Amino acid sequence: MSAANLRRVQAALVAVTFLTASAGAALAQQAPPASSAAQPASGMQVRQMQSGFVFAPEVRFTQVNDRSATLVGASAGWQMDRTLFVGAAGYVLANRERDFEMQYGGALVKFSIGGTRTAGLAPGLFVGLGTATITRPLSEFGMYGPWRPDPRPGRPSAVSGSTPVLLYDNIGVAEPQLNAFWNVNRWLRVEGGVGYRFVGAAEMMNRHLRGVSGSVSLQIGGH
Repeated sequence: MSAANLRRVQAALVAVTFLTASAGAALAQQAPPASSAAQPASGMQVRQMQSGFVFAPEVRFTQVNDRSATLVGASAGWQMDRTLFVGAAGYVLANRERDFEMQYGGALVKFSIGGTRTAGLAPGLFVGLGTATITRPLSEFGMYGPWRPDPRPGRPSAVSGSTPVLLYDNIGVAEPQLNAFWNVNRWLRVEGGVGYRFVGAAEMMNRHLRGVSGSVSLQIGGH
């Protein structure tokens, strides 16, 4: 082989070697590392907390002084991640009369189980203060009649054990409750539940004001 042909062969071998090395380096850069391909996907999930101010008009159905009673009111406060609600609530007797009144307000705390799901349960506790006015028969106070007539004009001529006596006093209220809820969408929740109203401070009226109640509310906001 002549010297010129030998030089051509050597140049061709150098060119092939260079191209082969370049292609190998390019493939190595494109291929993912073997360790990352075999690494399992992480189970961690990232979710934005859904918290905010909520307002909830509410109606409660119960009995007060052996009569059917409807309480209307509302609660407002801050709900954290659709789970923990901390706020205030107030209620007033809707079918009130001069001798049949009750109103109270205070703090309300609720904890939603499964709050981010479509439906769930929300136990809660209300604690507050208020006032009440009712009538009770005179005989309950150990005063049995008849008594001497009242001489003033327009006054009853006689009283008896069934004569109504008007009672008014301040009251303390504690009401544990259990609610079921339905998240209609991110900003609207419907709740319904039951509770028991414990009443203290008014010794002569406590047993006539306490009792079971059912409620329906519409919670707006917070999501």
